[in-house]
Order: sequence, then C-alpha cells, then structure tokens
Amino acid sequence: MVNSNKLKDSLFIVLFFISTLYTFSLGNLYYLTTKGPDYNFYKPYFDYFLKDQNSTGIEQGLLYYFTNSLLIYSNSEIVSSANATEYFSNMIQLGNFIFYFIGLAGLGIFLKDKKFKTKNIFFTLTMINFFPPALEFRLMFKPEVLIFSCLIWSIVFLEKYLKEKNILFLLFTVPPLAIVFSTKANLALMVFLYLMFIYLNKIFNTNKSNFYKSLAVFLIFFVALSYENYQANELLIFQHQSPEEFLGSAELGYLYNLDINNLISNPFRNSQKDSYIGVLLLDTFDDYFGNFWTDDSSVFFHDRTNIINNRFIPFIGMFFTLIFYFAVFSKIIKKDKYRKFYVMPFYGILVQMGLSQFIQYDPSNGDVAKTYYYSFFLIIVFSILISELIKRNFIISVVSGLIFILIVIHIIGFPKEENNERDYLLEFNNEVSILCTVNNIIFTNIDSECAPKEDLFCKYNFATIEKVIIKNSEFNFEKFDNGGNFSELSKNGEIIAPKNYTECLELIKKGYSPSKKYKLTNIPYLNVLNFLLFLFCIIYYLKIRKV
Repeated sequence: MVNSNKLKDSLFIVLFFISTLYTFSLGNLYYLTTKGPDYNFYKPYFDYFLKDQNSTGIEQGLLYYFTNSLLIYSNSEIVSSANATEYFSNMIQLGNFIFYFIGLAGLGIFLKDKKFKTKNIFFTLTMINFFPPALEFRLMFKPEVLIFSCLIWSIVFLEKYLKEKNILFLLFTVPPLAIVFSTKANLALMVFLYLMFIYLNKIFNTNKSNFYKSLAVFLIFFVALSYENYQANELLIFQHQSPEEFLGSAELGYLYNLDINNLISNPFRNSQKDSYIGVLLLDTFDDYFGNFWTDDSSVFFHDRTNIINNRFIPFIGMFFTLIFYFAVFSKIIKKDKYRKFYVMPFYGILVQMGLSQFIQYDPSNGDVAKTYYYSFFLIIVFSILISELIKRNFIISVVSGLIFILIVIHIIGFPKEENNERDYLLEFNNEVSILCTVNNIIFTNIDSECAPKEDLFCKYNFATIEKVIIKNSEFNFEKFDNGGNFSELSKNGEIIAPKNYTECLELIKKGYSPSKKYKLTNIPYLNVLNFLLFLFCIIYYLKIRKV
C-alpha cells in the first residue's frame, strides 16, 4: 500500500511539472506580452532600468519591473529590430513564471499544512496551471503575479504563527507584505482589508508585544521600499496617473445592473460595460475583454478547430463562474472551516467596485471590473475548493478535473487547423525561448533553429530576417535587415564591429563575444535585498518544517 501511494504521488508530481512546463511554453509561443494590455503604459520602467532614464513617471513598486529588466539584460546580446518584440515578451513571461512558481510552492505548502494528501495537492496545482485567471496573469506585464507569490507565503507564515505563537513566523511576513503594500495601490488595499478583517484581531490578541515589534519592523521595511520607489518614480504609490479614458466614475446602477436578455444574446466584449455583475460572469473563466485568447492579434485566436461553436464558449465560462460562486457562497453560509479564505474574492470585488464609483472607470468597456485585478484571491479559493472536492471523491474529482482542463484548452484556442504561416511564426518565437530545444520536442509542428546566443547574435544583426507577423488579423511575411547597427564583439578588451554576417561568425569562432545591447542601471538595492530576504524566509521555513 505504501509503495502504491508513493507511485500515485509520483505520478501526480510528474503531471504537475509537465503541465507547468506545457502552459509556460504555450504562453511563450502563442502570445506576445509586448502586444498585450498596458505594456506600453509600463514600458518606461525598461527605459529607466536599461536606458538610464531619469525617472519612470509611474507610481508602482520597482521589484517586478526590475526583475523583468534584469532578465532582458541577461541575454540581450541577441536583441535586434527583428526579434525585440518576441525577446521582450519571452523574458517578461519568464519573470512572471519565476514569481508564479514561487507562489505555487507557497500554495502547495499551504495545502500541505492543511493536511491535504500529496497527490491531491499536486493535482490541484495542475488544475491551477489551467485556471484562466492564472493563465492570464502569467501573460501580462503587470505585477498581480508577484502579489500572488507574496500573499500566499504571508498567509502560510501567519497561519504558522497563530498555531505556534513564535514571533519568528510573524517576522517572516514582513518582507512579502512590504512588497505587497509598496507595489500597486488597489492590490495593496485589497490585501490590507482582507488581512485587517481576518487576521489583525487574532494576531493582536495572540501576543500584543509580538504584534507591536513586528509592526515596527514592517514600517521600517515599508518606508524604506516606498522611499526607494519614490526616488525612481517621483510619485507615491497612491498617486496613480490614470489614462484619460479612465478618469470617469460609474453610476450606482453599474454595480447591480444585469440585463439577462443582453447577457444571453450578446455575451461579448463591451456588451456588459454597464454591468459589473455581467463582466464578472463572463470574465472569470474566459477572456471577455479580448486581451488574450480572444484577441485577434494573438496566435491563440487563429485557426481554431471549432469543436464547440465560438458563440457558445462565453456560456461555458459563465457556467463555470456560476458553479464557482455557488460553491463559495454555500461554504460561507455553512460556516465551512475555510470560510475565512472563501471570502477572499469579495475583497477584490468590493475594492474594484469602489474604484468605479469614485476614482477610475472607463464607460466604453467597464474595464475596472476585470477579474485579473484580484486573480491572486481567486487562485487561492479555487485551490481550496478543488482540494476539498478531491478529498471527498478522488476518482470522480480527477476525471472531472481532466475534463475541465480539456475544456479550458479548447476555450483558449485548441486544437488548431494546419497553417504553415502560423507554424513559421511559432518557430521564430521559439528561437528566443530558453526552452527552444524542449519545445521542438513537445510541439510536433515546430522545428526551430536552437542555436547558441553567439550564432543568434550574428544572425539577427547581420542576416536578412524574414518572419511572420499578425497584422489586421492575418498572417503576413515581413523582412528585417538590421545592418549590424550597434553590434560589437569583444575579446580581452579589444572591441570590433563586424561588417557582415560571415565576418561575425569568423570572429565568434576566434573567441570574440557579443556585447550586451543594454546597460543595467538604477538598481533598486533595497527592493532586491528585501526580495532576497523573502526567499531566505521561505527556505528557512521549509528547512525547519522539514519538507
């Protein structure tokens, strides 16, 4: 029996890692983050860290954007006008994946601390990989994924503190919460309200001295990070500079309006701009706003094999949303032992509702209702629901979970019809992926040239590049000739600018190395040190927990 249980555990662990790798590769290949929502708005952070711009002019915390800048800098030798869009997208998604995996590790430990079985946990994590809000924040150039990793570990530490009363675990919450509260105002408010109403009184009454000591340490960390952020941004976290279209406020009816006939007859983008509830129903398990797999500039969108008619897909997402919230409400009403976690999404919803009334609202689409703003809450709640279901009936739950995964895969655009132009585009995207060789194996329609970065440097900077782009919802071939601009090779302090592709390859063979395209500047040392301390807290916790 022991061997059988270990085999089952191993099977689900393998399934988890395969699904994690697979979903990461799908994002890399089929979606360009650089074409996604708000990329251009947050691009000044790259100018600040990679081009020595004086300030960002944006109010958000630096850690998320510096991490992505560091990744872009690390392999920037291969960047040229031909592949910059694909390369930046790949590195952003890699940064997101790092934060996401840290968060998944915390979620796994959280479920383990709640006494769920190993196989149940890893199947739950596998389902999280295909949970639409988790898919979305892994594709965006936005810090929600960072908040996820910090929040779940903060909860792990808080739960441990309340159980063992050791101040060490309370102090462990300081680095991740300092990140949360200094990163983005609306997200910080959601987390603050949740922690205040759910945990504050318990922490205070457990040991008042420990509470005040930890609060003092937190304030020091928070002020330090906020000061460093302000130096770079010239704005405080609450001084959000909204685009002009977001400067309105919604009518009160926006919060409770729901036109059932309109919802059924037209469940597509902008149809629910006057209904927060309508957006919530359509966006939680699908892409109502058309930013991801329903965006016609995304490869996800094209060449779908319509097993289910596209018109009915929004109703599938709405069906899952109704089941999700029905389960959540029933757990809350029945005062389930995990009730304090099931209320999480409503803190996100209430904050965004409040913003729509007083601060930020786009009347053209109802943007403020996007569910990815509180996706980190949704993921935690979804994981507990799934874990509890699996605990009740393992086989039925696993079969249902696999069906759910297949449906989600179809919702995001699979299977695909054959298209050589699309495959050519995917092969080009794959060339800059760190998983290039692996992807060639996983995806049978892809056969990329997975060359060393030195060879890619010569290719992208001196050879004429032909690639496929999506323009006006169609695949088009486009040629790029960089001409070797800003392309240098160095060896023992000697710098040479090759004149052509052949000379470039010859110099590489002689031991010359390509120069990086960017200079990493304005390093936010306090943010970096705080993040490293956060990682140390995780490692130390795992050590004493004997995972």
